[in-house]
Amino acid sequence: MTNAIITGNNQLFAKITSYNCTQIYPVNFSLVSTPAVNSTVNVALNNICDNNNDGVEMYNLTLSQPQIYNGSSNVTFTYYTSYNAATHTFSGQITNPTQFMVQGTATVYVKVKFNNNECFSASQLNIQMIFLPAVVLSNAVLNTCDEDFNLSETFQLNDAVPQLFIPAQNTYALSNMNISYYLTAAEANAGNAANQIGNTYTANISTVQVWARFQSKTTGCFSVAPIQLNTYFPPKAINSSITICDENLDGTYEVNLMNYTNLYIDIPNQMNTFSFYLTQSDAQNGVNAIVNPTNFTAQPFPAQIWVKIQNIPACDDIASINFIIGNKIVLQNAGPFNLNNVCDNGNDGIENVNLTQFQQQIYSGANAVFTYYASLADLNAGTNAIANPSTYQFNQNSGSNIIYVKVSAPGFCPEMTSMKISLKLVPIFEIPTQYFCPDGTFTYTLKVEGHNIVSYVWTNPSGQVVSTTNTITGMNVVGTYSVTVTSDNGCSYTATFEAKYYDVPVIQQMVASGSTYTITATGSQPIVYSIDGITWQSSNVFYNLPTGIITFYVKYVEGKCIVKQDGVILDIKNAITPNGDGANDKWIIRNLHVFGTKMTNVKVFDRYQYLIFEQNTNTQIIWDGTISGRPIPTSSYWYVITLPDGRSFTEWILVKNNN
Repeated sequence: MTNAIITGNNQLFAKITSYNCTQIYPVNFSLVSTPAVNSTVNVALNNICDNNNDGVEMYNLTLSQPQIYNGSSNVTFTYYTSYNAATHTFSGQITNPTQFMVQGTATVYVKVKFNNNECFSASQLNIQMIFLPAVVLSNAVLNTCDEDFNLSETFQLNDAVPQLFIPAQNTYALSNMNISYYLTAAEANAGNAANQIGNTYTANISTVQVWARFQSKTTGCFSVAPIQLNTYFPPKAINSSITICDENLDGTYEVNLMNYTNLYIDIPNQMNTFSFYLTQSDAQNGVNAIVNPTNFTAQPFPAQIWVKIQNIPACDDIASINFIIGNKIVLQNAGPFNLNNVCDNGNDGIENVNLTQFQQQIYSGANAVFTYYASLADLNAGTNAIANPSTYQFNQNSGSNIIYVKVSAPGFCPEMTSMKISLKLVPIFEIPTQYFCPDGTFTYTLKVEGHNIVSYVWTNPSGQVVSTTNTITGMNVVGTYSVTVTSDNGCSYTATFEAKYYDVPVIQQMVASGSTYTITATGSQPIVYSIDGITWQSSNVFYNLPTGIITFYVKYVEGKCIVKQDGVILDIKNAITPNGDGANDKWIIRNLHVFGTKMTNVKVFDRYQYLIFEQNTNTQIIWDGTISGRPIPTSSYWYVITLPDGRSFTEWILVKNNN
């Protein structure tokens, strides 16, 4: 076994084996009682003074020993802030139990150990303090002026009482307080009368601290607080001069007197306060101070005023301030300027304009600043400056057309000028869509009302310039055209327009049968037909047509454009006499070119179905009645003519030779 439970007196045996030798020893165990303690002791401390109002007071932990252990054996008490009952271990030993600080309530663990052995017990000590009302104090500061500059000033310490003791924060009355003063906090807390310094104190350094102790006459509770004693030399005011400008150009001078405080004093100090007066007498008596020193103005503006500088009450000095009227910047061109070179692209009175274009003319000196305003009131008030003067959106429909310019430069007072904006009308126009027949052209003449146009540039859909006059003519391409015109005021405008074909019928098919033609056309409107372009009919069938080429015309009843296509009625002879007399020597079928590049095919056979002639042509059929130049016998021959439009002609032709 490695562990054993011991009850009362027990004997166990230990077997020791070494080099095959064995020895058995008895081991006797006897349990000894631990100190008999109270496991929990509660200490309630009533009517305790919370001195210095910090919620913490000292308690002597050893005073609770009789409540923890009352046995006859000698024991030792050790105090801790933590205890683990499962492992019987303590931590956080309290090294000075006679001066243990308790913040209202506290829990302490006490180890009680016999002096003659290591047996111990644990007790939990619960402490609760019930505080009396605290004396509430605040820190105080007393200031005095060393007008003699000798660093020997006497303070009446009771002058600090209203700062130290505020009745609304206290339960006690001030009359219930014994007040005493000490050089250090330790002496004030100790309260030894021998260390008191009395109600007056003479300081020989600029800043020193003493301590006040307020102790209740009824409870004895007290608090201490510091009093800082500050000795100040009076500030040294200096006569000064300020150059002023009419910064907002409204005819009056406004000066922020607080911008120049470093000029009024020899040694700046954050404690210094400044007040200003129109007369020396007012400054000396501290009456009729200038109400708004950050924006001082007067009519007429004085040449001199006075400043009073004070660090603490009654510690002050005065000096004069002289005003010098600054020189205005001299503009190269004082204006006003006319900004009239801007075209009103939408003719709506609204356009972006560059207000900065006159700056070099106005003033070209170094580091100049130009600020632009839409009204003189804004310039005078220094508000609503135009944020982007190079791209200012001007609206002549609302407000004034005058812009005010403030010009500033280092070393000078600002000056102003103005500019008047006038927008130029743009020659705006529209060109409607131009329609023309597919085989035609269109012409258009542009008239722009209210402008004298000095330049025209027309371009076709390919971007080529097609005219530089007010007219384009002979245009036969569909697409987007453009024209740019320039008025004599220098403003230009570009318009685009579309050119489109009129809607026209489409001839889908022409079918010939003998001397009859049937024309099939489609379209969005009623269609009429003609073979001379003059006389029109609603029927699409034409009868008894002569041989030869016939032009068929198609249009809408209300249309302007005519669509035409050629057809042909073939003149096919049924006999030839190739005898060389010049008459009827050849079989000729003309007008096949109406089919364009499409070929017409002809085959001629003898009665034995032997092919004796074949031709493909897109102009005319010519056969001289021979086979490869050799005459053929007089006879009838069978022919087949096939046209590109699908027609086919089959018949006999008589070839009559002399032989």
